[in-house]
Amino acid sequence: MIKCAAVIVTYFPNISSLEHIKSLTELCHEIIVVDNTPQGEQTPLPVAPNLTLYTFGENLGLAKALNKGIEIAGMKGMEDIFLLDQDSCIPKHYFSNMLKFKSQMEEKMAGYAFYAPDFWDRNSRSPAKFPIVSKFSIKHATCKDVTSFQKHGAVIAITSGTLITYSMYKKIGPFKENYFIDFLDNEYCLRVNRLGYKVAINCD
Repeated sequence: MIKCAAVIVTYFPNISSLEHIKSLTELCHEIIVVDNTPQGEQTPLPVAPNLTLYTFGENLGLAKALNKGIEIAGMKGMEDIFLLDQDSCIPKHYFSNMLKFKSQMEEKMAGYAFYAPDFWDRNSRSPAKFPIVSKFSIKHATCKDVTSFQKHGAVIAITSGTLITYSMYKKIGPFKENYFIDFLDNEYCLRVNRLGYKVAINCD
């Protein structure tokens, strides 16, 4: 089992989501579920020794839930923390692949705030596109253009799938909780860039 924590925010999770959470308990050292489902309407979650459930009893938004989950992970002494939506599907070797990528990038160059994966967007039925800013241009690149990511880093990446260290989270600060759901990842990434850090994209 990989030494990492996975923070999963749930809101009326369906059977598929619950099965996925159960499978994650076999892959990652600590699974922390923060449930935004209103009190009295919650669905029982899988039971596992390494699964921690925190429930607000009401929907207080994604940002607050992520902050609470990361806080719990930090209290458990976890440094490498993954952020996941309840409906995000990850491959079996995802955690080890991302941690290996993090180590490789740290050896090459310091200054990465966190690490995000390539992904397939089921809504648009297309691969992820990441904004890349260079000296003379702004463009959206897919993982076909790996050179841009290695040279410049992405400006914005979605929250789900992100790997961040607890020590870096403490430097950057928490997600802004007045961003209930939308744009919280945009704001966080722009804050990261303003502080002089980059977002690394794992195209594998």
